Amino acid sequence: MIRRYVPEDLEQIKSLCERFNIAVPYQSEVWVDDSDGKVLGFIGRKAVPFIEPLISTNPGTGLKLFQKINDLFIAEEVKYVWSLTDVKHEKLFQKFGFVTIENNKLVMEKEF
Repeated sequence: MIRRYVPEDLEQIKSLCERFNIAVPYQSEVWVDDSDGKVLGFIGRKAVPFIEPLISTNPGTGLKLFQKINDLFIAEEVKYVWSLTDVKHEKLFQKFGFVTIENNKLVMEKEF
């Protein structure tokens, strides 16, 4: 039976992760295949925080909006944030700790 993860599944999921040499999916929505209380497998779906769009008519507004979303990510204990943006916004994103991870499309991420 496929169902959502419950805390009682954690030890079995850890065991499967060790067996297949992968990290335990702590920040994912996890679904398990359960057979009489035995977890046969699981799948995780990450809801990745992504900034899109950022529209501002002046630099001051852009900074205020960025600070607001930044504060929300910190409060939610987000680990990474991604953004796909125009090259002209690179310096603004860098001010808030983003690093460029792909130059041609300017895919950026931030680690908290």
